[in-house]
Amino acid sequence: MAFAFLLGFGFFLMDWKFMSLGLTLSRIYRRKLMAKYLSFHLAYFDVSRNSPGSLLSRMSINTIELNQMLTTILGTTIQCGTGFIVGIILGCLIEPRLILLIIALSQLFFSLIY
Repeated sequence: MAFAFLLGFGFFLMDWKFMSLGLTLSRIYRRKLMAKYLSFHLAYFDVSRNSPGSLLSRMSINTIELNQMLTTILGTTIQCGTGFIVGIILGCLIEPRLILLIIALSQLFFSLIY
């Protein structure tokens, strides 16, 4: 029971860290993009596609996509990898012969996928 609690708490901390990482990267991206927009000539903003509202909307959508990519894709990948490694370690402790078979078959599965 304590192991399950610690594992759940570890996943919570990992999700929280990836969320804060995504927010930090979004903030940096917005600042750099805004500095880039401010360096453009005023005639650039006369085109309807480059109106300030359109640019801010695109900037918001891009940062949301960046944040979602970091929190979902990268977070899920690291969680799956961590779960796989923990499973291998626990399997070696419980039944080493069975885990050797699983490792061999997982290599076969990974080669078939890629």
